[in-house]
Amino acid sequence: MPLGKLIETCSIEVIKKIGLMEKEGENITNNGGKLIFPCFNHSNKKIRISEQEARVLFIQEIEKLNNPNLYYSVETPTVGKYNFTSTLNKSTSGSLDMCLLQSIQSKSGKTLDRILNIEFKAHNPKGFDNDFEKLFHEPSDGLFF
Repeated sequence: MPLGKLIETCSIEVIKKIGLMEKEGENITNNGGKLIFPCFNHSNKKIRISEQEARVLFIQEIEKLNNPNLYYSVETPTVGKYNFTSTLNKSTSGSLDMCLLQSIQSKSGKTLDRILNIEFKAHNPKGFDNDFEKLFHEPSDGLFF
């Protein structure tokens, strides 16, 4: 499956599943699978939504593809070094929420090449600039979800 189609297919399925997810403290409909949104506070039943739900669902979609040449990693160090603080000349590796890698056959054996860097975000407008900087400057394609 071409990378663009893979991204589209997985993203659409994740969005559908997020819309069906059950919420702690509410009646269960059995439509949303086993992953749920937990409550912050049981008295007002306000749910907590984070980037972790989307990441778990994205991983489930990758696993369902059953592609023997497709791998993934989480909290992956960046190739480049970035300065996300106000301290000058203090560049360090960042972390990508998830990477997709493809095995490539070479003369010396199989190697893994990064084909997609993914950053997930939920309800937190702070830090978008850091995520975009990593996605734009890393050598592989990027997805902001």
